[in-house]
This record gives sequence, C-alpha cells and structure tokens, in this order.
Amino acid sequence: MYPITRRQSLLILLLIAVLSLSLSGCGSDAIQDDLVDYLNVKAPPLIKEEIRINEDFASVAGKNYTDDATMYAMLTDNVIPDTKVLIKDLEKMDLKTVEVRNVHQKWIDAEKTRLNSFETLKTALEDANSAGVDKSNEYYDKASALDKEHEDAIASLAKAHNVELTTK
Repeated sequence: MYPITRRQSLLILLLIAVLSLSLSGCGSDAIQDDLVDYLNVKAPPLIKEEIRINEDFASVAGKNYTDDATMYAMLTDNVIPDTKVLIKDLEKMDLKTVEVRNVHQKWIDAEKTRLNSFETLKTALEDANSAGVDKSNEYYDKASALDKEHEDAIASLAKAHNVELTTK
C-alpha cells in the first residue's frame, strides 16, 4: 500500500465536506429556506424603502405639520408615487412557498391600505374636507394593524420552522 500524501488527505477531507453539505440539504425545510431568504435577502431593501416613505410622511404630519400645501406637496411628489413603486416591488417578489407568500401578502395588504390612506388624505386636502382626514386616519390605523398581523405571522411561521428571529 502506498502512503496517503498530504495533498490526497486534503482532497479526501474536502470530498467528505462537500458530500456532507450536499446530503444535509436532502432533509431541508423548503419553508424554512424561503423564510430565511425572505427575511435576510429580499425584504430588507424594501423595509428600508418603507421606512424612508414613512419618514417622508412623518416630516409633514403630526407634530411636524406646518400647512396643507406642504403636506399636499409631500404626498403628491414623494409619498404616494413612492408607495406605488414599493407595492409593485412587493408584488413582484419571488417567493417559493405558499406559506411565505401568504405571510408576505399581509405586508402588501398593509401597504395598499396605507396608500389608500395617503390618497384619501390628498383628496381631503384638495377638498378641504375634515371628514376625509378622519377617513384617512382610519385607513392608516388599519394599515398599522395589518403591519402587526404581518409581524405576528412571521413570528409564528419562524417558530414553526425553527427560524430564530433577531433584531439588528
């Protein structure tokens, strides 16, 4: 018998490592894989965009409100068009499993409801209609409730598929 050279032993170890990695994928959980990809790769850029849009809106609403014209301009020029782009990006997200798609749909529903709030507010400002402002606030509150449903659905799916959620 010939002795195994250092290079040969390294190749054998590498082959064993590759085989073990490929075999470990055989019993993988497709939902777990999809959820991890969703949370770590696909969602973060859109979350940043959602945060930016909400910051734009907050810059002219609530304690930062100065006048209707400033709010109207922000809604018309930034918030509404950017929310529409965000919704399109959310809708074209490629998710592999029905379970993750169902969770993701809650985010889409929240953004569509938030867009409805912004558009209702824009119309209320155009018409100087305080009832429209109240209706816009109702839509915004509903969007916030849908955000919570989305977060809860993620947590539930993560728990069911052994995905540890951490905050950064």
